[in-house]
Amino acid sequence: MAFSLRGDGEAVKVQTEPSQTEQLLMEQNRELMRRLVQVEEQVKSLGVSVERDNQRLLSGSDTQCSCNISADTFNSVSEYVFTEHPLKIFVTSSIHNGTGFGGVAGADQICQTLAESAGLSGKYLAWLANEGGVSPATNFFHSPGPYVTVTGIEIARNWDHLMNTQYGENLYAPMSVDENGNDLRNSPNKGVWTGTNLDGTPYVQGPARDCNDWTNSTQESHMGNLASSTGSQWVGVSYHHCNLAGHFYCFQQP
Repeated sequence: MAFSLRGDGEAVKVQTEPSQTEQLLMEQNRELMRRLVQVEEQVKSLGVSVERDNQRLLSGSDTQCSCNISADTFNSVSEYVFTEHPLKIFVTSSIHNGTGFGGVAGADQICQTLAESAGLSGKYLAWLANEGGVSPATNFFHSPGPYVTVTGIEIARNWDHLMNTQYGENLYAPMSVDENGNDLRNSPNKGVWTGTNLDGTPYVQGPARDCNDWTNSTQESHMGNLASSTGSQWVGVSYHHCNLAGHFYCFQQP
């Protein structure tokens, strides 16, 4: 199945029975359209005209979204929308051994529970990967706008900025603020479980570095450091035995 977003003003077309990747693209497209509805007056001020069936888009039932909007305009509007509504990142106040939390899905639930307990709205996923291919690179929304702490401090200008730490570019601020707004850089435990490369893909050099899908306490995993997390060390400083405890990074999704 194909997903097509043409740059010549033609309609966006998504075929039926989409693949998992196409489903993700469809949901991202629907979310951008939802946000366009929310900020329609601002969008109109940019001279953008979007033809859409609002009711179907907001209900999520529109599997073949047709929008008379060029690729360049679509990208510029999405950047504008997410700049107005930056996504949040926090590090968990809780720490967890490298096993026993239920794998990636369990870590996602920990992030969501902590976010809700702190009064944070939206969906949150843990920056965590396994050797089966579940990873931030494939599961996360790649925002064209900023990422901020829950206290509003800008961490990165967009997804590409997060990725650029592998090329020596530093983030604006560390990911050291928890869901309650507390800075944990002086906490005794600064390790953060990731199991990823800097681009969010699973770290599988040699034996898989994911505690055997986060189940085996005798193995190791890639662990980042929240106190030095403006450079590449936010994802991985070294390998740590899975019987040790660490935090999770939690990323808001649109």
